Amino acid sequence: MSQQNNRAFIHDPDQECQIVAHLSKHELFEDLTYEELNQITAFSHMHSLDDGALLIHENDIERFDIYVLCNGSLEVVSNTTEVTSEEVVISKSEKDIFGEIGWLCQNKRSADVRCYGPVEVIEIDGDALRTFVQENPKVGYNIMRRTAIMVSRNLTETNSLLKQVLWANHI
Repeated sequence: MSQQNNRAFIHDPDQECQIVAHLSKHELFEDLTYEELNQITAFSHMHSLDDGALLIHENDIERFDIYVLCNGSLEVVSNTTEVTSEEVVISKSEKDIFGEIGWLCQNKRSADVRCYGPVEVIEIDGDALRTFVQENPKVGYNIMRRTAIMVSRNLTETNSLLKQVLWANHI
């Protein structure tokens, strides 16, 4: 068992291979080599979770981990708005990474993210990833570049939806 930022991660070769396989398919990590992805497994862990389990807690300012959704669905719920969880369900086909904005900005979490049915996720220790990208500038550049691309795309999609809503309501 190794220790990263006071958090223990069990090193199981089968799990490491599964983590590398899942990460290599995600846009955030697509520029990384097999060796670089394998290094990330040192501070990553695969979890099987039940319905209702919380991955991210709204307003949390202590944990900035990133989660890669492998199987199942998650719902994003904000307790500080009028939105109800039944209206905001995100599944793997729509978004398969969570927590990247909190990790990048180190701001409080804007919503709860919880399991909607059984879920399988990879948890990447945010503090360890931050250290890793600082110590590996090429990897850091690639991850930050991919994060910027993902955030930009999400913002463009949100702007488009907002325009549609405003147009439909003649605002």
